[in-house]
Amino acid sequence: MKIGILGTRGIPANYGGFELIADVTARQMTKRGHSVTVYCRLGKVELLKEYEGVSLIQLPTIDTKYTSTIFHTALSVIHSILLKDFDIIHIYNVGNGILLPILKLFGKKVVISVDGIEWKRKKFSGFSRWYMRFNERFAVRFSNRLIVDSRAVWEYYNQRYGIKDHIYLPSGVEPISSNSQDFLKELGIKPKRYLLFVGRLVPEKKIEFLIEGFRRLDTDYKLVIVGGNKYMPEYERKLRELASGDKRVILTGSVFGDKVKQLFSNAYLYVSPSELEGTSVSILEALSAGCCVLVNGIDENREVIADAGLFFRTNDMGDMVRKMKLVIDNPELQRQYSEKAVKRVKEAYSWDAVIDRYEQILEEVVYGK
Repeated sequence: MKIGILGTRGIPANYGGFELIADVTARQMTKRGHSVTVYCRLGKVELLKEYEGVSLIQLPTIDTKYTSTIFHTALSVIHSILLKDFDIIHIYNVGNGILLPILKLFGKKVVISVDGIEWKRKKFSGFSRWYMRFNERFAVRFSNRLIVDSRAVWEYYNQRYGIKDHIYLPSGVEPISSNSQDFLKELGIKPKRYLLFVGRLVPEKKIEFLIEGFRRLDTDYKLVIVGGNKYMPEYERKLRELASGDKRVILTGSVFGDKVKQLFSNAYLYVSPSELEGTSVSILEALSAGCCVLVNGIDENREVIADAGLFFRTNDMGDMVRKMKLVIDNPELQRQYSEKAVKRVKEAYSWDAVIDRYEQILEEVVYGK
């Protein structure tokens, strides 16, 4: 099959969940003999024409908080119609749903992946929230298949739109490990003596909630927060101000590659206070690295960890603090959950199984199998 992937920042991945998923998916499908092209945003990824057999097309965008994704995806749609002959187009992000009728008008077969319930994100309000809900309708009506990465999100689309042929397909996760500790030394932290969070610095991740809760703990453990967001500098500034009163709290900014692998591999406890997720790639990576994991008790997070991690009552800071203290005070409990974590991802989030199903979905659409 000739496959076009649109709607992400591009690959090699150096940003969020969609980029990581697109990166692995594109490389694995290429290894299986398919021709894969990924559209990339100029300035967001390495300026390459090819990456491990995957063709890359670099196009510009208007780089603002509200235009970057939709403008680049619109250019990619035009390019794919005029200059490419894909058997199928895979679009990421429900916010691009409004572009699907154009592809259908030209007879293109399209699948779209959605991540969580976008309109609930705190960065959206008023018109932008309405617009994301509007895009949901287009994604449902004009895609050949709609792919969700969480059973809770599957239930939302089923109940709201009455569609039963949309597909649950979780992300996979590659093994996370690093034998190096150079970055830990640079940060002034020791292995297994810190708590970790990795993700975009956006309000729905509730990072201020985590910082405030951590500051209630009487411990010499550190809290390391990895992530950034150039579109919301005021939120990052707020977090840094909140952390400034406690030398135990370290904000690293955006970190990728081996540096973040070092942090995952040596963390004592990974904490996700996020109140809005699909299948969180960061939680999967933490589990894969053998972290003991504590998550906000929303359905999507509990689905990911099953019995291989701990959760606190949804948005309950007191319960979060109690659970953090429980793990800090009980190294044997931490070790037990660390072992369960690795087993969980091997059994439920294998990339081989995910790619098998993904290939099957595309073939069903293209060949009517």
